[in-house]
Amino acid sequence: MKTVIYLCTFCCTLFVNAQEKEVEINKTPKTITNFVKKHFPNTPIAKVTQEETKFGTEYNVTLGNKMELDFDHQNILEDIESNTKQEIPMSIVPKNVWDYTKANYLKQQIVGWEKENNKQRIDLSNGMVLEFNDKGVFLNSSK
Repeated sequence: MKTVIYLCTFCCTLFVNAQEKEVEINKTPKTITNFVKKHFPNTPIAKVTQEETKFGTEYNVTLGNKMELDFDHQNILEDIESNTKQEIPMSIVPKNVWDYTKANYLKQQIVGWEKENNKQRIDLSNGMVLEFNDKGVFLNSSK
């Protein structure tokens, strides 16, 4: 019985700690606001949420054009997604990944980019997903 109580307490603690909470836009870390101003100079921040993780505070930023940006506990971009299929800025995607994608999928827009562990992922407007290693070398594609 004690094991069940401990397990329930543990699960509840994880759930409570993993919840996102909205923060005032003017309380967004300066590195994140500077990133947005650099790559989206004419697009305002519409909403910011933060989540406490075991590594620290992570932020999700929604822009006025409906793009969503996820920043890790060091305020480094780890994911961007266009919810309107608008192409993400070239300045965000590593040059060799952008160049490979545009050379091989010319008619498709890049609508998402994610960096996780040692891999990068590109989402194209036709639903195709391209995978690259951390140095930007193409690995594979899927739909």
